[in-house]
Amino acid sequence: MKKLILVLALGLVLGLSTFAWAGLTPISSTYSEDGPSWILINSGGILDTLFGWGNLTRIDDDNDQLWNLAGYYAIELAKIAGYSQSLSAGSQLLFTDSGGSGWRYGPGVVITEAGTFKFYNDPNNSGSPWSSDPLENSDQGDHMVAWQITGNAGYPNNYIGDYVVGWEDKPLAIADCDYNDLVVLFHVPEPTSMMLLGMGILGLFGLRRKPA
Repeated sequence: MKKLILVLALGLVLGLSTFAWAGLTPISSTYSEDGPSWILINSGGILDTLFGWGNLTRIDDDNDQLWNLAGYYAIELAKIAGYSQSLSAGSQLLFTDSGGSGWRYGPGVVITEAGTFKFYNDPNNSGSPWSSDPLENSDQGDHMVAWQITGNAGYPNNYIGDYVVGWEDKPLAIADCDYNDLVVLFHVPEPTSMMLLGMGILGLFGLRRKPA
């Protein structure tokens, strides 16, 4: 069943285009404007703090463009950006947050549409969004990186099969490529898992909360 969900979720579109992003998009592991703990991928950084770095498997960037996660919850985890932001799945607006950097946690929003994800980094959603499909972006750049949670060693509240994504908010020609401007969890609910997930993340945020 998990294999079927994964195939549907990744919705590969490489056969529709001669253009493809090969391999893994580089992510900065040495820079964050808010300090080392806000680097996405380093030891002690965002993903390591939330899930344990060894419990995550990177999804090849050829395979993370179109998604079908109907029934999953989208949960905002962290952001390192001053503007208000929003995220959409297909034409469905999942959430809009307030400005300010730091840990975030709110009620999950159920995804009802398939398609590309769209990330806005402005207060009014008035600018062009960054898409999970590089071909839809003005700079043809890959602005979203993705992992699947494949383990729970040391992190018993990890739910294997969930996904986590990070976004870069600037054109890649001038970007710092830290992909921590918005970090979102896509969680598939099963009995008690949302409650346990919420308790685990809220407890963690209580220990490591950064003022907005």
